Amino acid sequence: MSDADCTPGREPRSVAASTFGRVAPGGAQLQSLRDRQRVELSSLCCEQYRVELDVQLTHGPALRCRLEQLLAAARDTVQARLNRTHDAEVAELRKKLDAHNWDEMKALARRHRDKSELARCRRARCPSSV
Repeated sequence: MSDADCTPGREPRSVAASTFGRVAPGGAQLQSLRDRQRVELSSLCCEQYRVELDVQLTHGPALRCRLEQLLAAARDTVQARLNRTHDAEVAELRKKLDAHNWDEMKALARRHRDKSELARCRRARCPSSV
């Protein structure tokens, strides 16, 4: 800006005035510039939309296919990890249950000295072990 634009008591010229000469506010030339800007912006947005649509149509199916492959691989990995965790927990619970049943049968054997009574109690408590 020049010194004349920054003098006290005087407002600086607008960008439109400095670029396109003196523009009267609300004048026909200002309206013409606004209309031209609107048209250019509209055409620029349409062109951008067309380019994005072209890219999507060209590369979209390949991207979707690759994404499905990656998701399937991730799903298989997670499922395998879940299966390993489940199997480990089942094995741990079976060991605990077997140990508990073993202790329970020992306690029954101590309480019941008669073998037929012991067999009857075992059948009543744990039908799968007989």
